[in-house]
Amino acid sequence: MADLSGCPSPAHAAICLWQSPLDNYRTISGLCNNRHNPTWGAANTALVRWLPAQYEDGEKQPKGWNHGRLHNGFTLPLVEAVSKKIMKSSFKRKENLYSQLMIEWGQFIDHDITFTPQSTRDATDIGVDCLDTCQNIHPCFPIQIITMRDYIPKIIGQESFDRYIGPYMGYDPTVNPSASNVFATAAFRFGHATISTVVRRLNESFQTHEQFTHLRLHHTFFSPWRIVKEGGIEPVLRGLMGTAATSVSTDKLIAEEMTEKLVVLNIQWKLDLAALNLQRGRDHALAGYNDWREFCGLKRLKIKEDFQDVVKDKIIVNKILKMYKNPDNIDVWLGGLVEDHLKDSRNGPLFSCLIAKQMKSIRDGDRFWWEAQGTFTKHQISELSKSSLSRIICDNSKVTEIPLDAFKYGKYPNGFLPCNHIPNINLEAWREKKKTG
Repeated sequence: MADLSGCPSPAHAAICLWQSPLDNYRTISGLCNNRHNPTWGAANTALVRWLPAQYEDGEKQPKGWNHGRLHNGFTLPLVEAVSKKIMKSSFKRKENLYSQLMIEWGQFIDHDITFTPQSTRDATDIGVDCLDTCQNIHPCFPIQIITMRDYIPKIIGQESFDRYIGPYMGYDPTVNPSASNVFATAAFRFGHATISTVVRRLNESFQTHEQFTHLRLHHTFFSPWRIVKEGGIEPVLRGLMGTAATSVSTDKLIAEEMTEKLVVLNIQWKLDLAALNLQRGRDHALAGYNDWREFCGLKRLKIKEDFQDVVKDKIIVNKILKMYKNPDNIDVWLGGLVEDHLKDSRNGPLFSCLIAKQMKSIRDGDRFWWEAQGTFTKHQISELSKSSLSRIICDNSKVTEIPLDAFKYGKYPNGFLPCNHIPNINLEAWREKKKTG
């Protein structure tokens, strides 16, 4: 299968012997984390499905593949048309609660947990010539304490965190921690609506850098040389901490930088991120928006008034229903993105549910989770709980002042502390006692 598809060979189940090094340490590929199901959460294994696939022909064709095919009595809109008429925005609003660093952390975590191949050639009705058309998952490394404690509650709200994730009750070998299709290709891509169009670079006083000015986002794509030749990583880090996070609003969903100027290596033309996200969901045969709402125990939307109960913006409701005709036809990424946000959250009910369910499965299905019995001593757990993104930045850059919580926005110098005031992990907790005799 790997030879035919061109995809990496799926991870082979190793012999998970008891009383072996695999008892104490995770493998780089994630194999043998679960002794009874060695490939759960491992690299190069298929994304899991929480709902059955919905291919247009019942086997492999994505929705919209056959021109004129009706879905609930109507044809599906082209993803490019949805992007242009609903998604595109010339600018993005800012908020004053969180910093832009939280947006970048989400991007980092997304690519650490999940990876879906991107086709670099055209697919036609006559002959498919696409690269990497299989499903796989990037090595599923443990989510840092930082993500579950400091990041997830901010994006789904504490109420959703308590409802769907709850307190840690220990490792559960019956839980599959693998990433799901709907999480990888829809729910966790909510962050694309919060991407800023400008990368700000600030000096030590958190003012515009004298030498290195702000950059339009498309001027930073695949340009790591700027970090080396233009002042290092510190101006960028200060810019992320000293800039308010971009807010999500239904009338300004995706910035034009991402719909008209997105560049991907090995592809000569500019891409539309919104259209890519919509098509990716169809390629993965994701169920529709209403099916996922039902999956989460939420009410199915049958009429316009139902939709307006979850999306207060009447203009966007009218645009979506005009294009999709039937609420059952709405692509899950679009439907979840436009829902009104829950209290103290950056997502609506659907994406909060799906993100929470994924995070809970990653935590509870990880034999080496940092709080799991036998992974660390109580002393070590106490030290690990002191970890923070602020401390990591202090230890790995020349930044000298930072907020205690780097995800929270504040205007310098309010809320900023010297790095020597940020709690540190005492590694003495890991010192091994010398054996005697």
